[in-house]
Parts: sequence; structure tokens; C-alpha cells
Amino acid sequence: MQQPLTCGGDTWGHGGDLEGFTVRTGFSADGRRSVVVVANGTGSGEQLLAAERAVRGLVDRALCAGTQDIAGSRPSATLHNSR
Repeated sequence: MQQPLTCGGDTWGHGGDLEGFTVRTGFSADGRRSVVVVANGTGSGEQLLAAERAVRGLVDRALCAGTQDIAGSRPSATLHNSR
């Protein structure tokens, strides 16, 4: 799946769900950054949609860390590349 990033560019990844668990992955287009987010919980309707937005937001924050977003705000997380 291709998703736009708030700091520009896109992320590529895949997700999966299994009763009570959600996994989302994201990779930068150049392959230099990657993230895996795993969450667990239960809910329905709007709760699930809010959780999905939160998990996607974490993927975005991790991949955009160390860059400035379009609004020019500071990144809120620091990651180490496995290079």
C-alpha cells in the first residue's frame, strides 16, 4: 500500500489484522527507513477508525522523524537508521 507522508513523499507498507491485534509497516521510498507498529485492543465502529488513524499516525511520525514537515514544525521523535 502506498500512503502519503505529512513530511512529503510516500510510504510503502502492508498491514494485517487478527482478532485483537493490528500490525502496520512502513518503508521510505529509498528503503533507508522502516517501521513496524503493533497494537492490540478491541472495539468497534468509531473506536476502530480512531485506532487506525492513530497507528497510521505513528508510522508517519516515525518515517518523518528528523525531517521538517510542510508546516515546518519540529519532529517529535528521533530514530536511528539501521544503515
